[in-house]
Amino acid sequence: MKSISLDPELTGVAWANSGSAEHRSGGDYGKLVLVSLTDGIDIASYGWMDDAIDTLREQQLGVDGFDYLKESIQNIREADDTTKDEAGREFTVLLRSGRKDRTKPYWVDPGTDCILDADQLCAKQRGLLFAGMFTAINPFLIIKSGHLNSVDQLHRPQDFAMVPKAIAKARALGSSWMVLQNGGEVAGATVPRHGHVQAVKLPETPVERELRGSGLAFECDDKMRLLLPKDLGRTVIVATAGDHEALLAKLRKGHNVLMSKALSRGVPYGYNFAVRADEDGYTAFYAPRIKRIPSLYAALGLTNGPATLEALGIWAASQDEQFDAFTGPGTPLHDMYDEIIMPHHTAKEALGELALAA
Repeated sequence: MKSISLDPELTGVAWANSGSAEHRSGGDYGKLVLVSLTDGIDIASYGWMDDAIDTLREQQLGVDGFDYLKESIQNIREADDTTKDEAGREFTVLLRSGRKDRTKPYWVDPGTDCILDADQLCAKQRGLLFAGMFTAINPFLIIKSGHLNSVDQLHRPQDFAMVPKAIAKARALGSSWMVLQNGGEVAGATVPRHGHVQAVKLPETPVERELRGSGLAFECDDKMRLLLPKDLGRTVIVATAGDHEALLAKLRKGHNVLMSKALSRGVPYGYNFAVRADEDGYTAFYAPRIKRIPSLYAALGLTNGPATLEALGIWAASQDEQFDAFTGPGTPLHDMYDEIIMPHHTAKEALGELALAA
């Protein structure tokens, strides 16, 4: 079958501790079955991957013995989605009961050193290669309309070096998709030692709706400035640019000063990153994380913390009791959010003149 490969690498971006981390090949992802795409497709064009993902989904659902994805789709209970508005902020709480059972065969050996290496992925998994990543349908769906997982072909940390790859993927997927990265274990990354990004097909997230309604959004430009909106009630840095290099420069500078601020105070650091591309440019969201597990998660016995979707206002519950805890009377979702994200005044102090509307 036809393999799509485009790897500009866009190197030169790293963070403080990546130099001491393990860098090696993740194996031969080309040995996995790659989707057949229409001949003549222009992989340099905006939004080309959206149609390719439709093909990938159809082929994956047609694979005998890979029933977990079908079961996951069937078990997603859209009727239990609830939108909340607390302290002036919008939250959407989703019940994704299809994610409860992870005992189905997906990885060759879940106890292995790295479940994302090529030889550990299920041989029935279909995917495509682009920008140095193996992209597949995520069998543990959160968003029913589309949920992807893209694994770096190199075994290297889940850190800021993945951001340029996320930007490249956002342009390839187009405006109906948002690409997500959990930057490090503090930010909810389940496999912090192997870089990967996710993508979800959503027309708009709660944070995007709030930003659009706030009147604080500014036109896409390439000046070195970041938006830190106070009226959203969340510490979310917004960056826009018409060019991927300009976007990357803004994000890198903001990331470095925020990380330095946290580390200088002895606080663990990570980040939740999301980017969406349209034909005019990019809009990115960056939430500086200082804690992995909020108190409510710990009380529920959850061992992994909220991630980028939660930073954007979408809280996913995988069990009925978790859903009830998130949506019950007086549930302080906004307090839980504030517990894990750097305070607004600290981010403002770190960003200084970089931040507008602070």
